[in-house]
Amino acid sequence: MHKPADVVTSRKDPFGRQTVYDLLPSGLPRLESVGRLDRATTGLLLFSNDFQTSQALLNPENEISRVYQVVTNHPLPPHALTLLRQGLILTDGTLCLPVKVHPLAAPAPGRSYVFTLREGKHREVRRLVMHFGYRIRGLHRQQFGPISLVGMKPGQVRRLLDAEIQLLHQALPSRGKTIHRIRHTPDKKTHRPRSIIRKTHRKP
Repeated sequence: MHKPADVVTSRKDPFGRQTVYDLLPSGLPRLESVGRLDRATTGLLLFSNDFQTSQALLNPENEISRVYQVVTNHPLPPHALTLLRQGLILTDGTLCLPVKVHPLAAPAPGRSYVFTLREGKHREVRRLVMHFGYRIRGLHRQQFGPISLVGMKPGQVRRLLDAEIQLLHQALPSRGKTIHRIRHTPDKKTHRPRSIIRKTHRKP
């Protein structure tokens, strides 16, 4: 789904606002959204009736990328961009992994960026920007893992192609293999994330 603005990611809304489930075509099996986008955020939202795959896509250990187009109220200073790229700990103690940040020339020159995250913490992009005293004026998710919004209009819904479903499964760690994962923990001196490699074994 290309989620429009002012639509809530909830099956029912106590205030009677339009929900993403109102936009789904009738006659589909019961679907659940893969994660959430807040009301003001637009862009790609996946739905699935495969609970196990949905949870695997959301599991931060699998580091499935999310790509956002971000517009801020003021340009982010160089030190903020550096810290975002290094990873940081928010004032509430939340550890955030390094973010790939690239400036964009449009839609707002000097205030537009592409953020690529490897996790999906609650309102993470907004909280990262607010950490430096700035606010987001526009937030749009362009891509989730290998799936992108290319060619879709706001409110449009389509089924994933078989090839796209295969790509999603390929993005997840294979079962029955030993995987070297990078675990990020706070550094007591710098209060920044530090990486520890550990091995995990996925059962077949």
